[in-house]
Amino acid sequence: MIKIANKELRMKWRLKKYPEGHFANVNLTLKDQNDSTDLVLKATDVPESNYEETETGFSRYYLQAIGRAFGCGMKIW
Repeated sequence: MIKIANKELRMKWRLKKYPEGHFANVNLTLKDQNDSTDLVLKATDVPESNYEETETGFSRYYLQAIGRAFGCGMKIW
């Protein structure tokens, strides 16, 4: 896992259903918008057969949890 202080987190991530030993590369980046902050999640190397399940997993287990913790809305674009 690589951290860029106050801006970016890079990590290897996988669903149990990914092929054995396969990991996606995930970047979480914070972008200051003056009156708000955007959290940009970018995942690469996601197996095509697991794309929708990966997107749903990030939304359910990460973005919604972050939104609840900080009392804010989260949108996926």
